[in-house]
Amino acid sequence: MTNNLSTPKELFKSIISPEMCDVILRETNRKGKRVYDAFNNQLVQKFLDATRRPPQKKFKAFTEAELDSFFGILIFAGVHRNNKENLKDM
Repeated sequence: MTNNLSTPKELFKSIISPEMCDVILRETNRKGKRVYDAFNNQLVQKFLDATRRPPQKKFKAFTEAELDSFFGILIFAGVHRNNKENLKDM
């Protein structure tokens, strides 16, 4: 059986299983939600008066497309040895 991998994304997806990507995505979103919840709880404790409290942050879950893009940026940075460059600049 020959595998016709014509794009870098197809090659990457042939190495990293969909199950691995699902676990990474699920755990990333779980951690993100936990961090946002902790931040919002600190706001509530710090500003007991709700009228003076800044608005709470809302967590937006990562999507599979965003995770794929992030992996692409990391691989690009590794190939071009951009380990000191800011992620937003890449």
